[in-house]
Amino acid sequence: DLKPANLRITAEGDVKILDFGAARGEFSTREARTQGMTIGALRYMAPERLLSREGADAPASDIWSLGLMALELLLGPDSKEWHTQFADAVHLSEQVREEFSLEHPDADVEYAGLSVSEFLAKMLAPEPEDRPEASQVETFARGMMTRFDGSDLRTWARLHVDELANFPKPPDE
Repeated sequence: DLKPANLRITAEGDVKILDFGAARGEFSTREARTQGMTIGALRYMAPERLLSREGADAPASDIWSLGLMALELLLGPDSKEWHTQFADAVHLSEQVREEFSLEHPDADVEYAGLSVSEFLAKMLAPEPEDRPEASQVETFARGMMTRFDGSDLRTWARLHVDELANFPKPPDE
């Protein structure tokens, strides 16, 4: 169930995944079975998970979720709504290729022969086997760091996470 609300950054810059409620185990001695139930945030579910297709619990589904979160980070909070639920999720890869590259100034920055928009489109490919492996995502992200100004996540976290953790919470409405 990868989504922004389930990710935390420590003061050391480590990313922690919370809430493994959607994780599955195979237990032959289970007394009860839950079948036909999809668990997770619809907005961040890969198409194969939404459609209950084979491979829905494979790492490629997490790559799709990470791709969507990266897209949202790049577009920012004031960007147009990207429709990713159900049938629209299957076409998100093409939306990224066509629309994101027009809207975002850094979409055409390249590393290893791929632009940001092309790599995001690969992460958001409708078919799991067309998505990059986690190691390829890491390599691309590290390579892109050299193309932009600013600090890496560890440096940023060491400077800001503790101060953000102590930020006053808004009053209940």
